Amino acid sequence: MLEKGDALITALESALQTGTGFHWNDAEVTFLMRRVGTSKDIHALALVDEEGKVILGAGEAAQGSTFATDLSEVNTLRGEVITRGKKPHFRVSRRIFLSSASEDEHNRHRHDTSDTSTLLTERISRPLWLIADYDMEAIAVAQKAERQHMLVLAGILILLSFLGWISAYLARSYMRSRRLAQESALFAAHIVRTLPAGIIATDTETCVTSINPEACRIMGITEEEALGLPLRALAPAFEEALHSILTDKKPVLDMEIRCAFGKGKALPLAVSASALLDSEESSLGYVFIARDLGEIRHLQFELRRRDRLAALGTLAAGVAHEVRNPLSAIKGIARYFEESNPSESVDAELAQTLGQEVSRLDRVVGELLDLARPDNIQRVMTPLDALIERAHRMVKPALQAGGVCLVVDLPKPPPQVAVDADRLAQVLINLFLNAIEAMCESEKRLLTVRGTIKQQAYEKILQLDVEDSGPGIPAGKLQDIFSPYFTTKSQGTGLGLSIVHKIIEAHDGIIEAKNAVGGGCIMSMHLPLPSSGE
Repeated sequence: MLEKGDALITALESALQTGTGFHWNDAEVTFLMRRVGTSKDIHALALVDEEGKVILGAGEAAQGSTFATDLSEVNTLRGEVITRGKKPHFRVSRRIFLSSASEDEHNRHRHDTSDTSTLLTERISRPLWLIADYDMEAIAVAQKAERQHMLVLAGILILLSFLGWISAYLARSYMRSRRLAQESALFAAHIVRTLPAGIIATDTETCVTSINPEACRIMGITEEEALGLPLRALAPAFEEALHSILTDKKPVLDMEIRCAFGKGKALPLAVSASALLDSEESSLGYVFIARDLGEIRHLQFELRRRDRLAALGTLAAGVAHEVRNPLSAIKGIARYFEESNPSESVDAELAQTLGQEVSRLDRVVGELLDLARPDNIQRVMTPLDALIERAHRMVKPALQAGGVCLVVDLPKPPPQVAVDADRLAQVLINLFLNAIEAMCESEKRLLTVRGTIKQQAYEKILQLDVEDSGPGIPAGKLQDIFSPYFTTKSQGTGLGLSIVHKIIEAHDGIIEAKNAVGGGCIMSMHLPLPSSGE
C-alpha cells in the first residue's frame, strides 16, 4: 500500500504540476482526482493545505473539510494506520510542490478566462500535501484468514508435537519393555542353564521340549538327542511322578526314585513335577525338576563315618590308657618266664609267644591312639620327589623281597608341596606296603607313582596316584575301605587306611580309591598346591 500510494501521489503531483501550467479549472482537477480516487481500494484522496483543510478531494474527502491535523513533519513519504469510524485505513501522505508555467506557455495553452481555476493557482509555491487513504478491509479479511490459517497450523503443530511426544514416549517405553523382557528372558535362561538341578519341560504328549545341561548330565544324553523324545523312553521312572500329577491334580514335591539311564547304574533322584498352565488354566505341558541325591548320600555317608571315627577316637583314647599298663606288666612277666626257663623248653617258647602277642597288641593300641589323636599338621615347603624318595627308602626291603618294581612319573620340575613331611611320608609308606601285599600273588608286580597338576576353579591341585597291578578291590567294598577295622587281609587291623584318610583330610585334601581298567587298584590323593604368592 505504501508503494501504491507513493506511485499514486507521484502521478498526481505530475498531473497537478501540468494542470497549473495549463491553468486547469477546479472542475478539471476535481474530475481527475475523482477518476483516480474511484479505485475500489482507495477510501479517500485529498489535496490539503498546511492547516489540513481539503482543497480538492475525492471519495470521503469533502472539499473544505479538515482531513489532517498535523502535517508539519510530513515532508517525505509517510505511511500509517488510522481509524476512521470503526474501520482502519492505511494513510499515505507526502508534501508536494507546484510551480507556475511561463507566460508564453500560458498564452499558448490558455483556456477560457471565465473558467480559470482559482483554488489551485492561488496555492502555487505554498505548502501542499497529497493524502491517500486505502481501505484495509481486504487486508483485515486476509489477516483474519491468515490468523485462522496460523491457528489451524498451530493446532496441527501442537497435535503433531503431542503425537510425536506420545510416539517417542511409547517408543521409549516399548524399547525399555523389550530390553527388560530380553534381560528377564536371558536371566531366566541363564538360571535354568546353571541351576544345579535337572529341569525337563514337555508338551501335553510328554515329549521333551526343553532340557538343561544338568539334566543331560544326570541322564547321560546330549540336548540334541533328548529333544523330541517321549519322557517314558528317556526316564521311565518319571512316569510315577506324572501319574501322581494327573491323578491328584497337585504338584509333586521331592519324590525319591531310583532311575536307570541307558546301561549306567541307577541313580537316586528327588523329582518334583507340576503342570504348566496358561492364563485360562489350559494345560501347556509338564515340567520336571530332578536333583541327584548321589552326592548327598555320599556326604551323609561321610558324616556318619566321621561320627563313628569321633566316637571310636574317644573310646580308643580311654581303652589305650587302660590297656597299655596291664600290657606292660604282662610283657614283663613273659620276659621273666622266658629268661627263667631253658631256651628250648616249652615254657620258654610259650613265654616268647606271649611276648610277641603283647607287642602286637601294643602296636594296635598305638594305631588306635594315632587314629584318636588330633592331627597337628606342621606344613613345610617340601619337594615332592624328596617325599617319594624318603618313603621309597623305608619300603625298599619289602619291594626287593616281593620282587616289585617302583616307577615314579612326576611333572618336570617336581612341584613343591606345603605338607607335614613326616605325616605324608607315613601315608605313602602305608599305601606302598598295602600295594606290595596286594601284588604278592600277581605275575606282574608293578607299583606306579604318578603326579599330575590340574587347575580346579581358582586353585591348582596336585593329583598323586599310587597304582598297583594286583587284583584290585571288590566293587562292593570300595566305599568301606577307609572305615576303621575294615580290612581284606587275614592279619590286618583295618586301621591303616583310616589313618591315611585322616592325614589327607588334615592337609585339606581328599583321597579316593578306584579300580584300574586293566586290573589293580588306584589310590588318588588330591592336595592343594600353594599359590605363587604363598
